[in-house]
Amino acid sequence: MPNPGGNNGHDNGDPPDDLPALLQGYASKKVPLKHRIEQLREKNYHISLTTLKKLNKQYSIISPRRPPPEHIATTLIAAEMAQNITGSNSPNTIQLRVALQTGVALPRAVVRGTMKALDPEGPSRRFPGKRPVKDRSVMTDNAVFYEIHFDGHEKLNFKALEMVRAGIDMYGGRCHGSGLIALLRVVPNARCGVTVGHLYLDLAESFGYIPVQNTVDGGTETRYMTQLHKELRTHFLRGFTLEDAPAVVALPSTDNIPIESLWSYLRNFSGRDLKAAILLGKTENYMNVTDDVHIHLFHWLWSRIVQNAVDLFVEYWNTHKTRNQRNKALPSGVSPQDVFDKPQNFGLEFGGIEVDREFVPELRKTLPKSREECYRWVPEEFEVQAVAAYEHLGSPALRITEGWTIFSRMLAILEA
Repeated sequence: MPNPGGNNGHDNGDPPDDLPALLQGYASKKVPLKHRIEQLREKNYHISLTTLKKLNKQYSIISPRRPPPEHIATTLIAAEMAQNITGSNSPNTIQLRVALQTGVALPRAVVRGTMKALDPEGPSRRFPGKRPVKDRSVMTDNAVFYEIHFDGHEKLNFKALEMVRAGIDMYGGRCHGSGLIALLRVVPNARCGVTVGHLYLDLAESFGYIPVQNTVDGGTETRYMTQLHKELRTHFLRGFTLEDAPAVVALPSTDNIPIESLWSYLRNFSGRDLKAAILLGKTENYMNVTDDVHIHLFHWLWSRIVQNAVDLFVEYWNTHKTRNQRNKALPSGVSPQDVFDKPQNFGLEFGGIEVDREFVPELRKTLPKSREECYRWVPEEFEVQAVAAYEHLGSPALRITEGWTIFSRMLAILEA
């Protein structure tokens, strides 16, 4: 029998095959020790706090209490600071970026001291032109995944970049109750209703659940999402009518707070760096915006670089611990992932509607364009050529600071 207490001499269950990797992952994401024990228990491995500490020591799990040598820590911090072109990231963010990228957990004091030594003057924190903050009431909810807020991000689209046809659109969804980012993807056109419809079905397939209510800003791009959501809700939530709770609520963008506020965090984390790096293509004449090959290569390459940065932000956001707020009705001082995974620990319920994943492909067939068409950045023929050129270069890492170097090297191959 498993031994929940983890007493020595008893069967605690079989340790997972990837136990060292799991322990390092917990340490990198700063998962509280009691939550690590709970997550291991869910994998049928029942151990005590003492045993967990012994295992961390046995497998040399790097943590803030056991940081790497100073020269290694400095190298890791400097590498992340180099990716933060605008210098807007705080020590907390750099600390988490290092952990997510390398698995190495560094003490905040070490990160802060190293950043100060490498950049004595520090970044400017003042961003002029901010609008006054609008007074708002306290947000409340009694369930996670009951309501998802959706919106498109336009700070990297062709209008914002002013690079003619070159631009990167983005669309996302965030859970109201937990604050978890449920969806965030770069797409060729976030204003295309069919694309947004496929993104919504991606969410349903990924989680196996849909929310009771979608909250949007009322744009025409949500037409198919609304249609699909109502059909799924009607099919899988029988006996629950639109009079009981609306399927879709449209708000002005200034009131769709959970998703709108997320964009400012994304901009601070990597959005400003992405925009500054992309705009070098215009100011340094790396690309000819009137040349189709240049435009196609931009979309093929930079959509991948931006998605990598976005994926890192999602992991950071969902696992970072929010600051304690005494007057906040929803949970604070914990990560969105903790709230989403264990809502009952915070006085919440799980409000999602379970759906049959096999039903989703049938719904996709009702949309006028396929998922592949909506997500395709370049013509199929160019896709084949770009992949070959990229692999010819040895498939270099798609980092923000390396984007235009890779672009130039691939362009030389494509135009040869």
